[in-house]
Amino acid sequence: MKTRYKFIHFAYDRTWEEWKCFSNENAEKLGDVHQWKDEYTFHPCNEYTYPDFNVQNLRDIADFLEQLNKEKK
Repeated sequence: MKTRYKFIHFAYDRTWEEWKCFSNENAEKLGDVHQWKDEYTFHPCNEYTYPDFNVQNLRDIADFLEQLNKEKK
């Protein structure tokens, strides 16, 4: 499973049993990936500052969610 992208990466947190999304530049937490009903969803942090979620970042987040949802099925 791909977890590292150009500007962001995902890491599994065993304590919370969820994925976390971080900036590659400064390791700032950008959001969490939770399972909601039958699929995984992304929840951005309210305090995120960098990077802005541009088209490429959103595509990367969507790609990661698609990977998780395919594995689940």
